[in-house]
Amino acid sequence: MSTEENLISKSSLTEKNRELQRELDSARALIKKYEGIIADLQAENSSNLKKFSHDLASPLQILSMTIESLQDRAPEFSTTLDRMKRSTDNMIEIINSIRKLQKAMPATPSKELKVV
Repeated sequence: MSTEENLISKSSLTEKNRELQRELDSARALIKKYEGIIADLQAENSSNLKKFSHDLASPLQILSMTIESLQDRAPEFSTTLDRMKRSTDNMIEIINSIRKLQKAMPATPSKELKVV
């Protein structure tokens, strides 16, 4: 292989390396963009869970206490009121589970995807 051919070969390899580096930089930028989107979605989801669990818990607890009060005053409706009370208590349990999950969620997105 002549010196000229060798230089052409090195030149094409250098150009190919530059092209690959541009593609790699583009991929890194895209990953960074999606990491930001994921972080925003996680923050929004956490905020929605907080709002949902806060807005719904108090009225359900009031409803549960009201049903308890009615059970004492209207024993003829005890079967229906028992069902309503169980359903309300189940919903309160679900809300409490959501709160526990929310506390267990990391405050920042995980960094499982790392680009080197």
